[in-house]
Amino acid sequence: MNQYRTKRKGISPVLATIILLAVTVAVGVGVASYVFGLFGTYSESAAIKVQGAPTLKVLTPNGGNLTITLANAGAQSDSVSTITTTVNGQQISGSLYPVTPTTVNGGGGTLSFNATFAGATFAAGTSYQVKISFNSGSLLAVTTTAS
Repeated sequence: MNQYRTKRKGISPVLATIILLAVTVAVGVGVASYVFGLFGTYSESAAIKVQGAPTLKVLTPNGGNLTITLANAGAQSDSVSTITTTVNGQQISGSLYPVTPTTVNGGGGTLSFNATFAGATFAAGTSYQVKISFNSGSLLAVTTTAS
């Protein structure tokens, strides 16, 4: 029985140490990428997206009223500076109300507001792209259908 033990072969202690180190480094890299990826989303600047579906109501005789809610998943707050759309090749600026505040707070803040586009003839059932500019310089484009 003693002879059987001496004939057994295994991996050398050096090879075992190298394998353990490789596994440890691989797990460490995986954990670090997860943690930095998770915290990276909260340390970014503003990350503003549309919450829900915006509505664009046709006003008579001309004009439109947009109702929209924005949500900010980033850490930094940002404010709406302008809102525009294009109707029949003409760029139309919207008037925001309530006028203040127009800030979407960081860390999950939301902002609901209306924008009136006067002097343009919107057609019900037609899709329009609305561009929202922020003080940080970012731009959010949203497509909505007039009703």
